[in-house]
Amino acid sequence: MQRDPISEKTIIAVVADTHVPDRAVELHPGLVPKLQDLHPDMILHAGDISSPEVLEELGRVSPVKAVQGNRDWHFTSKIPMQLELEINSVRLVLVHGHGGWCHYFADKFDNSLHGYRLERYEQYLTRKFPLANGYIFGHSHFPENSRRKGRFYFNPGSACLGCAMDIPSSFGVIDIQSNGSVDLKIVPLTGFELKEKHWIEVKDETEKEFDKFHFGS
Repeated sequence: MQRDPISEKTIIAVVADTHVPDRAVELHPGLVPKLQDLHPDMILHAGDISSPEVLEELGRVSPVKAVQGNRDWHFTSKIPMQLELEINSVRLVLVHGHGGWCHYFADKFDNSLHGYRLERYEQYLTRKFPLANGYIFGHSHFPENSRRKGRFYFNPGSACLGCAMDIPSSFGVIDIQSNGSVDLKIVPLTGFELKEKHWIEVKDETEKEFDKFHFGS
């Protein structure tokens, strides 16, 4: 487990499922400027990066830690499948969420029957990482900001593709105070939409920040 020294507060930007260049030729035009305005202490990428250039671009904003997603076969020897961090005494786990190929196909089957369910991720993550205080994951493209039994479950959504027409691309922010309190926020990425893998500007779209963006049970 990687432990960072305790500081007054630590701001973490969380990005997932950028899918460059397999689904978009470049990052959402609003992502890097928003990250620059945030001045995060670090950026966590929860997988499905798809290209090393993505991590290089994010790394010009702040130091980046990343894990492998199911579409990151080019990163097999360079990026871990999971990452355990301790920041201001808060134990975090960063994973993509597909859990290996057996879990991936089982999850696809369950999703086809029942739709997205946080319970599947909750059971898998708490069983594999029982000592964690919080779980950060991607994969579903489904924004999740939930607290259960003293733990939090945080998915920033996809920075490339929202999971439905009314759910935009997004990223997340985690603010960890020196006393261990944690504030979680999901920030939509609006103003552009994908057409044939290119970002096209969309006018008259209102942006707002969601302090609590929760889907699922």
